[in-house]
Amino acid sequence: MYDARVQENQAKLKMSTQLPHLVANVGEILDIEEELEEGMEGSGFAIEKTETQKKTKKACIVKTTKRDTVYLPVLGMIEPEDVKPGDLIAVNKESYIIYEKLPADYDSRVKGMEVDERPTEQYSDIGGLDKQIEELVEAIVLPMT
Repeated sequence: MYDARVQENQAKLKMSTQLPHLVANVGEILDIEEELEEGMEGSGFAIEKTETQKKTKKACIVKTTKRDTVYLPVLGMIEPEDVKPGDLIAVNKESYIIYEKLPADYDSRVKGMEVDERPTEQYSDIGGLDKQIEELVEAIVLPMT
């Protein structure tokens, strides 16, 4: 039973970490003090916490390519020491949980527009659009050349 649940959760994790995801920038890493609950929780008494009963965890503010700024109390699937402000990261579209740190030269908008191989089509292959082809050449091709 345990092995089946582990395999099921690993399959769900694999599905959720595949593309499409959002590319985001790490805006800021925050140290948040988290109080450890010991002893008399739920008793109604206010308990003063000592320094040994407090634990520090990391939180993050990310800025996505959709122009959203999101506070993440839990970073996700990466260690807080692995990221610093300005790093590119991949986040889930709904929960914004961080999947992985991306290389500095990664930009999804650029990756989507990269040409793998040179097209074999020519303007002469397109029939009946002479005016549109002329406008295209004037607007795009001539300024590049």
